[in-house]
Amino acid sequence: RNEGAGQTQFLIVSPRDSTRIEITPTATTEGGKVPNVPFNITLQRGQTYMVRSTGDLTGSRVRSIGTAICNPIALFTSSPLTTVGNCAPSNYLFEQIPPDAVLGTGYVIPKYPNTSGSIIRAMAVFPGTQIRLDGVNQGVPINTGQFREMAVDSFVYVNANKPFLLAHFTRGGSCTPTTPSVPTMTILPAVNQLQREASIYPPVGNLFQVTD
Repeated sequence: RNEGAGQTQFLIVSPRDSTRIEITPTATTEGGKVPNVPFNITLQRGQTYMVRSTGDLTGSRVRSIGTAICNPIALFTSSPLTTVGNCAPSNYLFEQIPPDAVLGTGYVIPKYPNTSGSIIRAMAVFPGTQIRLDGVNQGVPINTGQFREMAVDSFVYVNANKPFLLAHFTRGGSCTPTTPSVPTMTILPAVNQLQREASIYPPVGNLFQVTD
């Protein structure tokens, strides 16, 4: 997302040597790579590679490739000085992108208190993905790398016929003048990834309190 930012970017981190990676950007990059044309890089353990663009890099494909084994990689996305819904102020939005294997077909969107609603972006990772909002089809099915952007102002359920990625954005404080805030971005976990319980083990000798 590059609303008001002028730049979007993502960062690849390699935890192993000789990691071959294929990158297919959806916008012209700062280094001159053109949209929808894949290029390959090789990273060693601890090395990183950043892709930047003045366009929107949503839907770019990043994957580890190899003849015998595909090494794991970590992928982070960010947009500097970004506004959401034309609501000031701007903020630096940053998140880690999960692998396709952990995506799901259903997501619960919570109602954030003291906000003027949220914006969600549902991105397809498989062709023919039909996005639904509370059971209602949102346009025609979309293909890999395409997305549906929707404004929501209450608790909603978003699902599809195939696994997809969902990003949730909150607006800045100028749209909620009684509650100063900055915009945020969260990659939400799918319903099948949610847990009812969690175990917390504090360091010995330290006390802390958890509230919900």
